[in-house]
Amino acid sequence: MGLKPVPVGQLNNYIGRVLKTDPILSNISVVGEISNLKYHSSGHVYFSLKDDSSRVNCFLSWGNLQNISCPLEEGMEVVAAGFISVYERGGYYSLNVRDI
Repeated sequence: MGLKPVPVGQLNNYIGRVLKTDPILSNISVVGEISNLKYHSSGHVYFSLKDDSSRVNCFLSWGNLQNISCPLEEGMEVVAAGFISVYERGGYYSLNVRDI
């Protein structure tokens, strides 16, 4: 018999806590090509990193963007360092970028 059913919010909260405490996912570097690059009016940057077989959504805060020395461009191959987190309200995960 399985565990008692949990609400969706509780599930996403638990997944978020697991991701934050995982030693690999809390400090990871990912190589890929920038796609779907969007500069938000808040100053944050949203994009995907992709390769031949998959993609991951990325978030770069305005504060961390200030430390990036070259402008980001669509199609640019980069190594992005950061941590994996879950957006609990939407139920999806992303790479929160600290540095490129």
